[in-house]
Amino acid sequence: MLIRLVINNFLSFGEEREFNMLPNERYAKLPNHKYAVGPISVLKLAAIYGANAAGKSNLIKALNLLKSFVNQKKLPTGLGEMRFRFDDELRDR
Repeated sequence: MLIRLVINNFLSFGEEREFNMLPNERYAKLPNHKYAVGPISVLKLAAIYGANAAGKSNLIKALNLLKSFVNQKKLPTGLGEMRFRFDDELRDR
């Protein structure tokens, strides 16, 4: 189960961005929207939405890359080609 994903220097994500399934205080009044996994609560459902060119597809690509890490138990080749290219300082990280 994916609870939290932090992306940095990957495709269109130059700065650190976070996708998580942790509920905020707003969902404290809506107990049907979350369930307990051990000592923590997580959301049952998440939606990805935004404007064109906002990075939705690149978030899916990051999730697929994470999936390949887990399934193959090694880093895939060609990771350098997936780094953020719009900032010269980030190209070398």
